[in-house]
Amino acid sequence: MIAPLLLRAFRSSYALAHIPTTWRLVRVVLIPKVGNRPPDEAKSYRPISLTSFLLKTMERILDEHIKEGALKSNSLNENQHAYLPGRSTVTALHDITARLETTLRKREVALCTFIDIEGAFDNVPIRSIARAAERKGIDQATIDWIDAMLRSRIIETELGKDKVTVLAKRGCPQGGVLSPLLWLLVADELLDILSDCGVHVQAYADDIVIMTTGKLPTTLVSAMQIALDKIVSWCDQTGLTVNPNKTVVVPFTRKRRVILSPLLMRTITLQYSDEVKYLGVYLDRKLTWREHTDYALNKATRALWACRGLFGKTWGLSPNMV
Repeated sequence: MIAPLLLRAFRSSYALAHIPTTWRLVRVVLIPKVGNRPPDEAKSYRPISLTSFLLKTMERILDEHIKEGALKSNSLNENQHAYLPGRSTVTALHDITARLETTLRKREVALCTFIDIEGAFDNVPIRSIARAAERKGIDQATIDWIDAMLRSRIIETELGKDKVTVLAKRGCPQGGVLSPLLWLLVADELLDILSDCGVHVQAYADDIVIMTTGKLPTTLVSAMQIALDKIVSWCDQTGLTVNPNKTVVVPFTRKRRVILSPLLMRTITLQYSDEVKYLGVYLDRKLTWREHTDYALNKATRALWACRGLFGKTWGLSPNMV
């Protein structure tokens, strides 16, 4: 019964690039991030946006419109593994470990930099999203609607008795239907730039890995430094920043000693590490999997003892429930 009325509302909103007032309110819920983080710091929480289900329906329609339209003829970089059919964290991990294993078998070195883009979803400027959409050939009417949707958001959040209401000036809402696709459009340009540098690059959303392989340490460091400089330049143009303190560089090799000259992110020297946690899996420099095995074993043991505390021989859950 309401389908004809919704159709008129959606068509009008799209044609006029106008977001109805009741669709603009975004309620933000702050979810604590995993780990022992300071409770009084904003970065210890993930802001999840709860929006009108009518707006979500409109976003879903345009999400399909973009994927079945512009992205059919001008597809995203093949090394992007997030939010795409047939791609996942498993395919991303399989791709990078297969390349690392091949390099180690050849007795070469794989120099990998795991990039951390600071607050990617929250901080990306709206103008950069529009520019990325134009680059992929998305029609102007769709770009105008997305721009209006992002700029007209009225964000409201509560903590105890306090309530704050602000007008959004940048970023795409975490939890929004279109948000993953909008970030992929922005990051796609960076992946293309790095691919042209002669290094291997892959991404899962904003988790980006740059890999260069070979036998000569000086060549590896030189190629990686060029790629890092390209990232800094792209961030300056896009309005984003890379967090050098969370960016990890690992030289994967079975050699006992490899001498590598320093890598710089702007004026900050990046530290070399013997391991990294990527998409929930620990990768050590020799790819022995010992660190990840210990991590998985400890996690399973804690879960086992937590379950063990739920019942005893004469108390707690029944055998059938267990």
